[in-house]
Amino acid sequence: MFRLRRRFARDRFFAGIRCFCRLWCLGGDMSRLILRFRIAGIPVMVDPGFWLVPLLLGWRAGWRVMLLWVVAVFVSVLVHELGHAFASMSFGGTPKIALMMFGGLTHSEYPKGFEPSRLQSALVTVAGPGAGFLMALVAYFYQSVAQPPPESTAMMVSQLFFWINVFWGLVNLVPVLPLDGGHLMRAILSGPGPEAGFVRALFVTVVVGPVAALVSGYYGYIMAAVFFGVFSFRAGTQLHSLSRATADFKSGLGDRLDAAVHALNEQDYGEAFRIANGVASMAKSKQIRMSAIRVKALALMNDGKPAMAIDVLDELPPEESDPFAYGICLCALGKMEEAVPALERAVEMGVYPNALVVLIDVLEKTGQHKRADALKSMLEQGNDGQDC
Repeated sequence: MFRLRRRFARDRFFAGIRCFCRLWCLGGDMSRLILRFRIAGIPVMVDPGFWLVPLLLGWRAGWRVMLLWVVAVFVSVLVHELGHAFASMSFGGTPKIALMMFGGLTHSEYPKGFEPSRLQSALVTVAGPGAGFLMALVAYFYQSVAQPPPESTAMMVSQLFFWINVFWGLVNLVPVLPLDGGHLMRAILSGPGPEAGFVRALFVTVVVGPVAALVSGYYGYIMAAVFFGVFSFRAGTQLHSLSRATADFKSGLGDRLDAAVHALNEQDYGEAFRIANGVASMAKSKQIRMSAIRVKALALMNDGKPAMAIDVLDELPPEESDPFAYGICLCALGKMEEAVPALERAVEMGVYPNALVVLIDVLEKTGQHKRADALKSMLEQGNDGQDC
C-alpha cells in the first residue's frame, strides 16, 4: 500500500499533468478511436480519453506495472458500471455504459410512464460500489487462499484489484455530486417536484465537497483533492444558475420563450425571432438565453436567411454549439465542403436523428461516393451512425 501511495505523490502528479497536456495536444480529434462492444447485451462505449488518466497516474511505474495498472482500472470501472446497469435492468431499464476521461457513466431508459421509486433509484446507485466491493472481496479471498509469492505478478494484480475497488468504492460513496454518494443523497432527499432532490444534493455537495478536498489533500491524494474541488465548484455554479433560472421564470421569460416556440411551430418566423430576441437580451440564466438563441437561429434558418442564422449560432459557446443547424445553414449557402465537418460532429453526438441522412447526401454532392456508400450500408444495417 505504501509503495502504491508513493506512486501518487505530488511531484508525479504535476509531472503527469504536463504529460497529459502533451498527449492531448498531439491527440487531436480522437473520436475515431472510440471503442464499442457489448456485455450481456449492454452497449459499452470507451472514449479514448478514458485511458489518459490511468496512464498519467502510473506512467512512471515501469511498463509492466503500468500495463497491469491500466488493465485493473479499466476492468474495475467497467465492473462498477455493470453493477449499475444490471440493477437498472432488474427494474425494467435499458442501460448504456460510457467510460470517459474521469470515470464511467451508466444511463438507463425506462418504459414510458415508468418512474423508478426512491428505493429503486437508491438500489441502482449503490449497486455500482457494491460490485466493486465484491471484486475487492474476490481479490482478498484469492490472496488468502492461493497465497501467491509476494513479488509475483499474481500478487501484484490481486493487490491492484483490491485497493482500486476499495479506495474508489469508498471515495464514490462520499455524498458529492456527480459521485454515487451524491446521487444516493439525491434519492434520499427527493421531495415535491422532480428536481427537489437534485437541488438539495447540490447544497450538500457545496458543504461536503470542500471538506473532502481538504482531507484528500492533507493525506496526499492530490488527484482526489482536485476532483472534489472541481465538483464543489460545479455544484456552486449550478446552484447559481438555478437561482437565475428561477428568477427568469418568475419574471415570465419562460412563458415568453414558450410563445416563441409556438410561433416557430406555426411558421410565423418573424414573430418567433422577435420574441426570442427579447428573451435572449433579458435572460439572466444561461439555460433560458441559450434556448432563446437557438429559437432565433431556427426562425432565421426556416425564413430563408441562413447567413444570419449562422451569425446567431456563433453566439453560442462551444459547449452549447449546434453543429447540425450549422451544417444545414452552410448547405443552404452552397458551402457543402465546409458543412461536412459540422455534420460529422452532429452524427458523433448521436442526438440528431436525421444527421446521418443529411451527411450522406452532402458527401454524395461533394463527390465522396465511397464514404457515402459506406455510411449507407451502416444506415441500412440499423446502425445509429455514431461510429462514423
